[in-house]
Amino acid sequence: MLIRRKAFLSLMPGLAAAACAARADAPTVAMPSDRPSGPDDEVFWAKVAAQYDPQDFINLENGFFTRAARPVLAAHTRHRDEINRRGAHYMRTDLESRMEHVRTRLAAFAGVPAGELALVRNTTEAMNIVLQGLPWQPGDEIVMSNQDYDTMVGILQTLVRRHGVVLREVALPEQPTRDSAVIDAFLQHVGPRTRLALVTQVIHLSGQVVPVRPLAAALRERGVKVLIDGAHAFAQLPFTIAELGGDFFAASLHKWLGAPLGNGLLWMRGDQIARIEPLFADVIRANDDIRRFEHIGTRPAHDVEAILDAIDFHEQLGAAQKYARLLYLRQRWVRAVAEHPRVRLRSPLDDARSCAIATVAVDGLGPTALQQALWKHHRIYTVAIEHPAIQGVRVTVHPANAVAEVDRLADALRELSSR
Repeated sequence: MLIRRKAFLSLMPGLAAAACAARADAPTVAMPSDRPSGPDDEVFWAKVAAQYDPQDFINLENGFFTRAARPVLAAHTRHRDEINRRGAHYMRTDLESRMEHVRTRLAAFAGVPAGELALVRNTTEAMNIVLQGLPWQPGDEIVMSNQDYDTMVGILQTLVRRHGVVLREVALPEQPTRDSAVIDAFLQHVGPRTRLALVTQVIHLSGQVVPVRPLAAALRERGVKVLIDGAHAFAQLPFTIAELGGDFFAASLHKWLGAPLGNGLLWMRGDQIARIEPLFADVIRANDDIRRFEHIGTRPAHDVEAILDAIDFHEQLGAAQKYARLLYLRQRWVRAVAEHPRVRLRSPLDDARSCAIATVAVDGLGPTALQQALWKHHRIYTVAIEHPAIQGVRVTVHPANAVAEVDRLADALRELSSR
């Protein structure tokens, strides 16, 4: 049986490529207009998968960004072609009104006033605007966690060098079983000089969902402003920005909303807008105008226009149905390997603290070796996580993934851990 299995796996690249080509030539399947009977309704989810260009491997690294669906890509091309055809006429007559339409629709989708939402290029830009723009004084303290995104840590270290800011690092528990474990870990670092807390809503290393609402409330009660890194949460988890209770929120729309690459958002409470100095000088806008944070010169407006099409696709799919499917796929493979003696899950197991992302390790295999083995022997693409707090392979499912693909992952992990 092992020989047959290996022989089959050796044929996988060619078979997958043939299947990919066949599907690419097939007529486009219409997006289902009904709702699935549940997250395990494979007929429904196969129609959803058909909205994405096929791949000749099993893609379980959807955390970097989520691929745009075919309807979004087609709209993106139409927007690009219109702008290229009309040239300066579009930029001088329609650009501003089109961007305002996107802002209004996106703000309604996010649950915040349009006058508090800036259209930026990604989470990193949004976080830089806030962190570099606040009026820091030497000795001001920022609370962060030991599992924040590397680039965000780099921004904070820049503030230490430039302004004499002091960083207080929270040791975030890897698998908390109650909200208070996370909240208490943050609050013990809050003092009289604490000005800001950086709170990552979904930890990129492991997919842990942080209890932002109660944490933000506890921090703001102590006079601490809250900046939320929502890169992996926005359009994946069910929430609106306003209900989180933060002061600033940043996200990338090319992650879970499925907009084209190069789209992000920044939200600020209205009373905070005038406090922030923009990264790029803009003397045209008033200090309390959120648009002054968007001044980067000429921008690819067709990318921004396609945000509307991504929202349309997301809402047609259904936010609750999408999240339920992602959690179902994630928990299916996690539970299939959870009891294996050599498999180590580095992510929370309960639904309340879980999302599409989970990280796994195998005894005797380093993260890179495990990632390479999954790719070489099983054509499963993941990403190795080499971090002081978390080591393993990060697996991120997507609505286009089939049950058979996550089952293949579970089989592969069991096989690799039994060698």
